[in-house]
Amino acid sequence: MSDQTPPSDAPMPPPESPMPPAPAMGAAPQNGMGTAGLVMAILQFVCLGPIASVLAIVFGRIGMNKAKRGEATNGGVATAAFWLGIVGLVLTTIGIIVAVVIIGAGAKAVTETLDPAMNSETGLVDGNYGMNPDTSLSINERCAFGGKPVNIDTADMSDTHVTVVGQGPIECGNVDGTPAMVLFTVSGGVAQITEVG
Repeated sequence: MSDQTPPSDAPMPPPESPMPPAPAMGAAPQNGMGTAGLVMAILQFVCLGPIASVLAIVFGRIGMNKAKRGEATNGGVATAAFWLGIVGLVLTTIGIIVAVVIIGAGAKAVTETLDPAMNSETGLVDGNYGMNPDTSLSINERCAFGGKPVNIDTADMSDTHVTVVGQGPIECGNVDGTPAMVLFTVSGGVAQITEVG
């Protein structure tokens, strides 16, 4: 028998494609992590929020690694879970930032509305006034009522909308919502509520 070696100028067979190795015969694919990641990715948009986002990223990444090693056959599902988790986390972060900005702006507006310094900005001459308020705000024993005042002493009605701020049960009254009437005095250019009803 003679050894037959191919001539040196014979073409080499093409290299095998870099496919992940198939699971060993009889071993079931370990697709649990990819599937769990996709479930978490869906639940992040329904009820679990950022917790599910983080779990989707973690489970998706583990599932992707198992698919690369040939231990799982659902690499696409794991990849989708991973990226949906990232998208959900980014959207949650943006939502939190927007909520903080809106709440901060609202708190600032409420604080300004309940600032007692507004009582010196009515521009009314000294006297006794009444108003049927069209705006009302009450938080933590502080209140603000807005409307067009009537000078009780002269029966002159102002066309200017003013806001008067009170503090405590006497100045704020015990009325839920917008009261029917607010009486206040202006002395030295500063308004003070005397009755709410």
